[in-house]
Amino acid sequence: MTNEFKTVFEYYLNPEREILFGTEVRRAMTEFVGVPPPMPPAALPYFADWFLFDFLFAEGEPPVRRFPKANPQNLSVGELAPFVELAEHNRFDFFAVAALTNERMIFTSIRDGSRYEVVRGDMRTAEGEVVVCRIGRAKGAWEVMDLD
Repeated sequence: MTNEFKTVFEYYLNPEREILFGTEVRRAMTEFVGVPPPMPPAALPYFADWFLFDFLFAEGEPPVRRFPKANPQNLSVGELAPFVELAEHNRFDFFAVAALTNERMIFTSIRDGSRYEVVRGDMRTAEGEVVVCRIGRAKGAWEVMDLD
């Protein structure tokens, strides 16, 4: 999982920023789970993905696109580039695991046949399996997006 994914998630859900984003975060939790917070802990990894990539803030953008535009950490253009790349290059899909090495996996989209070379990380899977996940690209490398 990219550091950018964690950075954006932690930025918006940090209790110190509750005054800035609390209303939107509570609205997101209610939309996602169907009841007001607190959210069941088991839902958090699924919520993280949905919140960052699919939930729209009041102005109509998801956090993953909003963060690099707002640049709340005053990052340089070079430091901000991976956040922009992740916002523009991510995909939630069903992927067939076409090949594995110790460092890489080849994912093939079940829907359209697109192929992605993905950093293996700690993901446990086998060639021929189908995985359902989001992948994102930052710093030129595709990775599975999750909180682990």
